[in-house]
Amino acid sequence: MKNFKLMLLVLLVLVMMAMIVGCSGDSEIVPEESSSEPEETTETEETVDEEPEVEAIEITLGHQMTPESTEGRAYQYFADLVSERSGGSLEIILYPAEQLGDSKSQIESTLIGTQDIVATGASLFSRFDSIFSTLTIPFLFEDNSKFSELMQGEVGQKQAQSLKDNGLVLVNPARNMMRGPYRVLVSKEPIESVDDIEGLRFRTYENEIYMNAWKTLGANPIIIPWGETYMALMQDTVEAVVSPMSLLYSMKFTEEAKYVTAIYEYTSDCIWAMNQDKFNTLTEEQQEIIFQAAGEAGEYLTELDEASVQDNIKKMQDENGAVFTEIDTDPFREKLTDYYYELVEEGVLPEELVNDALGK
Repeated sequence: MKNFKLMLLVLLVLVMMAMIVGCSGDSEIVPEESSSEPEETTETEETVDEEPEVEAIEITLGHQMTPESTEGRAYQYFADLVSERSGGSLEIILYPAEQLGDSKSQIESTLIGTQDIVATGASLFSRFDSIFSTLTIPFLFEDNSKFSELMQGEVGQKQAQSLKDNGLVLVNPARNMMRGPYRVLVSKEPIESVDDIEGLRFRTYENEIYMNAWKTLGANPIIIPWGETYMALMQDTVEAVVSPMSLLYSMKFTEEAKYVTAIYEYTSDCIWAMNQDKFNTLTEEQQEIIFQAAGEAGEYLTELDEASVQDNIKKMQDENGAVFTEIDTDPFREKLTDYYYELVEEGVLPEELVNDALGK
């Protein structure tokens, strides 16, 4: 009996000790006071409102040249400038090498708004006004500077107004997008004077005014597609071809005709025309960015062409023995004077333009 009571007493003591330990452990886990600062918590549930990104306005620009050409690089320069200066609000999408069709098709697409900008030779806008035909008449303008002077005056204003009347905006009013930068006559025999033009068989494109001018000079112009000109030279179908200087090396003409005469035949001017409705969706600031960037792209093209011309002249001299000369074109202009005024009478050329060009 005594042993039973003793065991019961021990069991009771053990139970009481267990209860004391349990209470002590609870007090350590949750202290009544704490001197430490509460940990910072990260706000994951709340989101900070951000300004929505402005979607860029896309502007499509189609042209004839390859991306690697000097003119193609100038268009890319324009696109980069516009993107940078507009803070990304404008994006120029380039379609080189007639991806959107030939120039006539692209002009039509720009008129109806399925294309935003077309960049092509000014003469292709003669469908709107004969004033655009003045730009490819041989030897009318003495040089590029004389041409630019006239384009900044009444003639250029008339052309810009003609584009506007037909739903287009001239976005390169600086008119400094010169192709070439000048034109040369590549021939199998040297051309030293206007007398050497007599009977000359040379490749031409289909343009009645242009061809009649050369016929007046005594030449025998033959219509041949540009891409077939090298073969025509090789087969002696023609003896000469007029070419922009910047394209001469890539076309390999001096392999078959080594005499290259700078004739400054005409200033090949490229017009950038934009759909007027699309242009009007832009802010004044964005419109000004387009104008300024186009002008700077023209200057950039001039720099590229001048550098490439000097480099290519040396290549053609070393590789083909090409001979480069210049010729006085005043006798050409004098021989064509009556023809110029015939075009005035036909309403093709404004008389004041001819008078200005001839210094009368």
